Amino acid sequence: MRLKLWMVMLCLLMVGTVSAQQNAPVRVVDVVHITDLFPERTPRIMDMSPDGTKMVFLRPDALCIYQFESTQQDCIAAPDNLGLSQGIKPEWSPDGRFVAITEDPFRRLFESDIWLLDVENRTFIHRTDDGVYGSVLRPQDGNQPIPVDFSPIWNPVSGDLYFFRIRIASAEGSRLNDTYVFRIPADQLGTTSEPEEVAFLSNTLADHAYPVYASNRYGLSGVAAISPDGTRLAFLVRPMQAGHRDEGIWTLDLESGELEQELYLEEIVPLGMPAYTVEALQQRDSYGYVLEALDWTSDSAGLVFNVFDYSFNPALPWLSYHLDLTSGTITPLADFSDVRDAASMFTIAEGEAVSPRYDQMQAMVLLPGEGGFLRGGGDVVLNFNFDNVNQQAGISAIPLPPTGESPVRLYQFDDFEGPYPMDFYSIGGDGQTYRALLFGYVVTLERE
Repeated sequence: MRLKLWMVMLCLLMVGTVSAQQNAPVRVVDVVHITDLFPERTPRIMDMSPDGTKMVFLRPDALCIYQFESTQQDCIAAPDNLGLSQGIKPEWSPDGRFVAITEDPFRRLFESDIWLLDVENRTFIHRTDDGVYGSVLRPQDGNQPIPVDFSPIWNPVSGDLYFFRIRIASAEGSRLNDTYVFRIPADQLGTTSEPEEVAFLSNTLADHAYPVYASNRYGLSGVAAISPDGTRLAFLVRPMQAGHRDEGIWTLDLESGELEQELYLEEIVPLGMPAYTVEALQQRDSYGYVLEALDWTSDSAGLVFNVFDYSFNPALPWLSYHLDLTSGTITPLADFSDVRDAASMFTIAEGEAVSPRYDQMQAMVLLPGEGGFLRGGGDVVLNFNFDNVNQQAGISAIPLPPTGESPVRLYQFDDFEGPYPMDFYSIGGDGQTYRALLFGYVVTLERE
């Protein structure tokens, strides 16, 4: 990925300038580079707590909690049978009591369970211990399917913990792996009770061995998220067969178990794409864009999601959209359809301050509207802007739903030298003040 190519670039705290635009819904009040918080041993995998007062980060053998007010950190050593991976993001519970994490079954082929860190008691709970440890390719007695648990998702209303489970078929000639959604009720998180099956996805998604899998790079809420009203799970289906009709965004009604496809990936092409790329992409078997991450709007009636191109062609921007689930309307957050050619993508036009490439949606988080799902509205997508050709960087806001207007410029870096490699982006706050982790920066914002 392009992000990896910038690892060698020196990353320092730069003094920037804040936009004075009066229509900005939020304002940036502080920007600190992560290396200033951790000058000797800088973590790459971090997640902001829901209230924005602390963050959890990974060490090779521990999970650590950093308190912003005290600047203190507390590292809790991981058990020997928890294989921590730099490709897995820890997930805070809504009340900040627990952090959920798993091993890495898709890149390191670890047999994966759901683990919980009890932050208050500084203890780990092996929540879905199946007695299997190590490689998912390890032969099992009696050729019993191996249950692999991944992608923990917290329900923001009930506090229940949901996750995906794949039973890997090990018997020769057996059917494709089965995929499920399971739930651990909030009042049973600290117990050893068996998780409850919520849905069997393979009845509908029967053609795919791995219809759902975790990504090792994303913003928003990742590959799956539960709506703010706690009723629906949205998730990405990304089959190995590019262009498959099942590829897209699906929702699961958590009470009825009804499964529905809300978006077919290739429906979005050529929305918002540079005009010069559309014809070339249409000559391919598929457009090459892959869904990366999603999140719900605070009224539980819309989704924000982004896609990127696996060819990593710098002239093909990563794209992001708003999907209105009521009307089915899909709107680009940043529209590049007027860009004439590849050179224009990086050209700062007369009268403009930045190039089109600057507005590529490459490190996104969603700041929820004031009042949450009970009131709705006021949602803002925050994006870390970076034009690597012109060496310009900043932070912008796009109010939802998008109207086609230019992003609100919140912050402009001076003498920017490059981002710190960070695979995951997150945000937390108390309704007035928020902290976001973006491209190696801790960005503090306040509502206007």
